[in-house]
Amino acid sequence: MLRHGKTYFVSAALTLVLLAATAYGQAPEAQPANMESEVAGIKAENAALKEQLRRVEEQQRQLREVVNQRVPIQSAIGVLQQRV
Repeated sequence: MLRHGKTYFVSAALTLVLLAATAYGQAPEAQPANMESEVAGIKAENAALKEQLRRVEEQQRQLREVVNQRVPIQSAIGVLQQRV
């Protein structure tokens, strides 16, 4: 009888540990206001990255113009500094 009681106790303890571990691993429910602010933050970051990409594309276009003109390097540096 003692053996059966010990097995029951170990099974119950193991069940509690597994349930606690499962509950601990779950993320809490996201609140709508928090989600909206996160989405707004991501949209703002996206807009900033788009602007940065636009500037890089413009710089590449300017560099292509300089390379295609085959101007001396000192002149090219001066032209690029004036454009930036």
